Amino acid sequence: MKTTETNILDWQKRYGTKEACGSSAGQQRWLEGFRCPRCGHDHGYAITTRRSYECSECHY
Repeated sequence: MKTTETNILDWQKRYGTKEACGSSAGQQRWLEGFRCPRCGHDHGYAITTRRSYECSECHY
C-alpha cells in the first residue's frame, strides 16, 4: 500500500467521523468489492450493530 504524507487538517477532513473512517477502511480492504475470506463469494451484507459484513453464502 502506498502511503503519503498529510497534515492534521487534511487527515481530519478525510477521516474525522466514524462513518468516513469506516468507509475508507472498507475501500482499502476490498479494492475490487466485497469478497468473503472464507469461501470467496462476492456478495455480502452489512451488520450495522457490529459494523461488519457477513457473507450471504457461508455467513462468515
